[in-house]
Amino acid sequence: MAETAQTMTEFTYAPGEKNIVGDRFSPSVIIFWLKTSIAASSTRVQYRAPNTLFGLIPLGASTKTIPLRNIASVDTNTKFNLGSLVWGLFFLFVGFGMFDSNALAAIVCLLIAVANFTNVMSATLTFRDPSGGANDITVSILEKDKLMSLAQEIQTRVFADALFAETRVKIAAMRAHEDDYDEQTRDMLEGLAFACAQYNTFLKGTGETKKSIIITTGVHLAPLQVREVRRILSGDDIHLESLDEGKRVVYLELPDTNATFGFLASVFYQCLFETLVRKADHADGGRLGRDVHCLLDEFANIGKIPNFVRLIATIRSRGISCSIILQTVSQGKSLYKDDWETIAGNCDSWLFLGGNEASTTKTISDRLGDQTIDVIETSETKGTNGSWSRSIRKNARKLLTPTNTAASTPANASTCYEAYHPSSATN
Repeated sequence: MAETAQTMTEFTYAPGEKNIVGDRFSPSVIIFWLKTSIAASSTRVQYRAPNTLFGLIPLGASTKTIPLRNIASVDTNTKFNLGSLVWGLFFLFVGFGMFDSNALAAIVCLLIAVANFTNVMSATLTFRDPSGGANDITVSILEKDKLMSLAQEIQTRVFADALFAETRVKIAAMRAHEDDYDEQTRDMLEGLAFACAQYNTFLKGTGETKKSIIITTGVHLAPLQVREVRRILSGDDIHLESLDEGKRVVYLELPDTNATFGFLASVFYQCLFETLVRKADHADGGRLGRDVHCLLDEFANIGKIPNFVRLIATIRSRGISCSIILQTVSQGKSLYKDDWETIAGNCDSWLFLGGNEASTTKTISDRLGDQTIDVIETSETKGTNGSWSRSIRKNARKLLTPTNTAASTPANASTCYEAYHPSSATN
């Protein structure tokens, strides 16, 4: 908030109170020099509001502290003040009626009338307790947007406090009697403890930072609002943990012209690798019972698989292998940036079925390596003492130059295998 630092100096905070946020507001348009201060910490809300007579004459201030646990909801609304309208009309008629007899008193009455008219519409912040009681704070209607922003910050603290309190109780109960909980429940509660700790870190950010995080998260999670996506993710009928226990084939069918839901494939592969690697690590010999092969067709269109650069280097020893199928090498570079060289380096076997993209043909040409050729050179000098010579020397030449590689077709595929010479296969 704009005036959090100044608001913090108006209240006293106990040791350990943190995440303090607050702001200052004018109680009405006329008496703008008076300020209503509202502040919230990690444990309570405090506010100080000036008291006035007829909405114009200051009469001290009232202060109040409300623990977060005693707040059930935080609401903002626009309020119509019938009393201010009635008093405004009263002093308006009195003022006009006194002009002839007492001009000074008439002016005072008219000022009071104007002050009341400016308070006919106001913005109100309401704290409701679980029993239905309410504490209202009224400020100028011109500061409604600022009041709503502060209300959202306080609402976040109210819900976070209730969530943290309930979570702490559950976690404490589990840790005191671990034998009463199964392994899945213990893992869930430990996960909640971690999540709450991270959320507590999030609360320490400024308002704009938190707003940016929330908006970004909302954009990324928007596809999960689609009913069919929620249906797919609502249950597990694939059972990845048993994928190596028999002959099975799992197909992922994705549109190749629309990447909106491509992230689902990335999530699937991430779950697949994490599940199978964990199972292999706990198996005798550190290997799956049956080899699992992932045929990653249209690799560039399934989205970036998290941690794939590390997985591709470690999963083979666990009985998991991958075939990466791309249209061009540049697709892999575009998706994985600097990590692509590591991924490509862990692919021992390459099969090239043709293509004319420059980086692809150069990569294949370099992997095929050089061949040794004989270069025969002849020279002849004519004349009275003419001569002729012939020499043969060895020279290195690309087995297939990029130009030759670009002329390859699927009927004449080039293959490269680790520890073997490259070959050309004809279908």
